[in-house]
Amino acid sequence: MEQLRINPGSVIFSEGDASAEAYRIVSGKVQITIATKSGPRILSQLSSGEFFGELGMVDALPRSASATALNETVLEVITFENFFDYIASDKAIFSGYLRGVFERLRVSRLMLRITLGKEASTEYIGKDDRTLEEVFFGTSLHGKEANQQERTIQLTFTPRKGQTTEEIIERFPFRIGRSYGYNDLSIPDEKPYQVSRNHCCIEEQSGHFFVKDLASKLGTVVNGKRITKDPAGSLGELIIGENVIILGRDESPHRLRVIVS
Repeated sequence: MEQLRINPGSVIFSEGDASAEAYRIVSGKVQITIATKSGPRILSQLSSGEFFGELGMVDALPRSASATALNETVLEVITFENFFDYIASDKAIFSGYLRGVFERLRVSRLMLRITLGKEASTEYIGKDDRTLEEVFFGTSLHGKEANQQERTIQLTFTPRKGQTTEEIIERFPFRIGRSYGYNDLSIPDEKPYQVSRNHCCIEEQSGHFFVKDLASKLGTVVNGKRITKDPAGSLGELIIGENVIILGRDESPHRLRVIVS
């Protein structure tokens, strides 16, 4: 497992950065903060044995907070490919990870109750109450986005060997790659591989749909346009109607047909 030695005060990642890996603290302390109008707000301080950064990595979403080393810190770097095997490899590691998850849930519930101004967590948020979207972002799903036409995303894939897969995508991000168990659609491939273990995903953003390359080895082509590993060019928007996604080189046989209707 790769290890990083971080100097005191060094930023490990910032809010909004791409999420490419997770970390386990071998020694030292890490502070997790979010940006607010009044300045950075401390969410937690983590120490030896604790994990951070895995949620954005698993969901293929930008970092939701920033992480800074409070003192000299040694971290284990964990990739998506080996994350689940790693936490299951040792009972102590697995137990420590679960404790950390439960602690974050407890803190999140407390912060939510404070933000909502409620003393009890059993009160029901009904149709006339403010939604969490309104509480945290000042917006409402009763407005423009609620009136947007709900669209259907249908994916069709025919492997070189085997039966055609047809699926209506209802959950995002929808992960595509060679690894079984970690992806929503696992692509069978043989050497020399065109498809990376974790190749790309389909994301939804404000009613629009995008293909995001997950730093695959050979890249992804969306409707004839190659998207890159660079975060600035890693998205390809899906159009209304038929779309073609190619995994790997232009001549790759691994082609997905995606219809947005």
